[in-house]
Amino acid sequence: MKNIITNLERNKEKEYSDFFIVHELIDPLYDSIRDIVGENIMILNQSRILMRQGHISEGIKKYQNFKEGWTEFREMFDRLNKLVPLTLNKNLSVIEELITNSTERNLLSKIPVAPKKYLEDDNLNETDLDWIIGKIKDYWGKYSQIYSSNRLNYLLKISNVII
Repeated sequence: MKNIITNLERNKEKEYSDFFIVHELIDPLYDSIRDIVGENIMILNQSRILMRQGHISEGIKKYQNFKEGWTEFREMFDRLNKLVPLTLNKNLSVIEELITNSTERNLLSKIPVAPKKYLEDDNLNETDLDWIIGKIKDYWGKYSQIYSSNRLNYLLKISNVII
């Protein structure tokens, strides 16, 4: 994601072409987020496994790694959000949902439980980790659909096909 931010900062004075948006922004952003999400899900799975085996303190240490990585992801996204053209707001809003809604449980869940911000709380158990992993996967699927749709629209525009 750092490379994307660097490219955008270098080209921020220019008008972004559709080709630039697809090949220098949408595709690398998808690849970067896929790597970040995959890495963090693996960390959460390791943490969950350790907790289930009774190694609570080791599981919480692994969870701390997730929190640090997710917070860094959030900071890079905020920086990226300031540089990206308005035409990609739909892509970015889904990424925002992925980052925020997967780590903040509100009262709108099926089972009424107290709201919880997981990035601010260290008191969690394996059920909380299951919930976070499930939400990350849900929002990753939503982002993948938006990515595919936007990419296809830009490619059709580039090839001058009328939508």
